[in-house]
Amino acid sequence: MTAAALMLSDAQRLTLIGALEASDLPFRVDVVPVATLPPGLRDRALAEAIAL
Repeated sequence: MTAAALMLSDAQRLTLIGALEASDLPFRVDVVPVATLPPGLRDRALAEAIAL
């Protein structure tokens, strides 16, 4: 998957963050722009990404 395919608009990112904060997940989820990740972590995230 490409980094461009994982890009969210600001509205999408805020909606996702709000939904995660309101969820019953027993752990915290950080939503970060893939372009801001260090190269090794970005490569791993892209290799393991699942399109929803």
